[in-house]
Amino acid sequence: MVKLSKMKLSDIFDQKLKLSIKNWLKKIDFLIDIPEKYLEEIVNALEIKKIDTNQTPILQGMITNNFYLIQKGSFDVIIKTKTKSEKIAELKAGDYFGEISLLEPTTATATVKAKEPSILYILSGDDFNKILEDNPRILQILKNKIALRKEQISKKQLWDKYYDRSIYPTNLFRFSKAGFKIT
Repeated sequence: MVKLSKMKLSDIFDQKLKLSIKNWLKKIDFLIDIPEKYLEEIVNALEIKKIDTNQTPILQGMITNNFYLIQKGSFDVIIKTKTKSEKIAELKAGDYFGEISLLEPTTATATVKAKEPSILYILSGDDFNKILEDNPRILQILKNKIALRKEQISKKQLWDKYYDRSIYPTNLFRFSKAGFKIT
């Protein structure tokens, strides 16, 4: 008599979902070459959260202990200056946020607000740090990304500090990645 192994439909679903998430994670810039065992650990540690339009998983100044991967949807990154709030970037599926607060002793540098219904994969700070301990290459990639994001914020804050729109017409100056340009 042949003994059949029993597998519940939910187990099959869980396995397919985990495989799907693992394959999706392999496309994230800092996870492309990560060993399979770490991908498995990440998948098992992830929390999946649905986010509604205009919901803010992170507020500027907030202390956060999570790393967020955008599986579906898009988010605006907004910084608050002395005079106003302004969008400085847009994040979409495959992007991530929350790494600055996890790698540096600081609060959130920006507010992240959903533009549409979205799905986030959330990794706790403890799980995130365990992965980094064994993978220094990932840490370096994230530090480079942080440097770019901070530069973007600094340029925006510098621009707001020295550019008075009441004196200069808005079309007189153009702000680009290369710096300020007079048009």
